[in-house]
Amino acid sequence: YVYRGATRGTLVGVNILSQHYSVPLDPKVIMNRNPQVFRGQSHVNASIFYLYPWRNYHFFGEGAWAKSGGKATVMGVVTSLSQYIDGTLLLRHYDQNFHGPFGKGFKESSEKGNERGIYLGTKISPMRRLHLNAYYDHFYFPWSYGKPSTGYSCLVKVTYQPMRSALGYFQYKITTKNRYIPQNKRVNTSSVL
Repeated sequence: YVYRGATRGTLVGVNILSQHYSVPLDPKVIMNRNPQVFRGQSHVNASIFYLYPWRNYHFFGEGAWAKSGGKATVMGVVTSLSQYIDGTLLLRHYDQNFHGPFGKGFKESSEKGNERGIYLGTKISPMRRLHLNAYYDHFYFPWSYGKPSTGYSCLVKVTYQPMRSALGYFQYKITTKNRYIPQNKRVNTSSVL
């Protein structure tokens, strides 16, 4: 269901998704990474989303609930700060026991839940053919192989297009996060000379 508000572009909507599997899911392998992973034969998700434009700001978000009791929230704003600068802010929170099998939420991890983060982005266009895009994304996983972990990703990209058929750019990206190495693959460095 979608409600279109009196203000142009305003939307409020509700989604409900129910699924039933012919065979119960029991992912024992994945449980070692996240004991809250979905197990069972049926599942329900419900969410409320919104979009609200106000002057140069476009506010958006969605709050979701899963049958397992987990919740997820994504909310943000995109704005045109001036003729040359656009900005974006996005906050996200996914409970560890949030399960959304068909969701494509904004997140760093491929898992459906277990993440919190903040994303800041900008586009600066000092000239018609020159653009600078940059973002910083900080993320936190409350449960990662039994303990919390954190990381970040940032990108800077400069694009120059002197004519329609020619485009040049420079891009730099860095991502840091903890990486899990299974016990049987770890190298014992204490015995190395």
